[in-house]
Amino acid sequence: MRHLFSLIAGVVVAPVAWGLLAMGQTGAAATVAAWAASNAFDTTDLIKPAAYLVAAGILLGLIATLRISPLGPLIAGLMYLAVNVGLFIDPFATRDAIPNTWDLVNQKIPLHTPMFNGSLLIVGVLLLVAVVSTGRWRAWPVAAGAAAVAAVAVGEQVGDAADTSAAPSY
Repeated sequence: MRHLFSLIAGVVVAPVAWGLLAMGQTGAAATVAAWAASNAFDTTDLIKPAAYLVAAGILLGLIATLRISPLGPLIAGLMYLAVNVGLFIDPFATRDAIPNTWDLVNQKIPLHTPMFNGSLLIVGVLLLVAVVSTGRWRAWPVAAGAAAVAAVAVGEQVGDAADTSAAPSY
């Protein structure tokens, strides 16, 4: 069941994060270009694009670091990498296969931006590294207090005074 949940999370998060990356990157670039054109700036203009990028980072971070199953980040990472591999094999067909913009609730999302600037490649590799991280899938360490409680529960002596083999004699 945990693999199914992770798969669903990866399949849902990957396109949503792609859209958020596209909106954030395009918004930030347009904002800075407008600043350069007017020779004036207001950093509050960056709040909306930054919010999109932060949301994408949180979503991607969740599937990359949650210890439920490697299936979600694996599928999302492979999807992102497949797009970039397609750019190497046949860039025009790949470009044409993915719409330039996606209309969602009266918002145009420029899907080509993260595809062409390398963001999808970086995120795809990051997700695959998260999958192969061996420390991610190990059992959590048990705290010393919890180990002592478990030892007492099975009838073992904690801190037995009779065991003096390691204690120095004076």
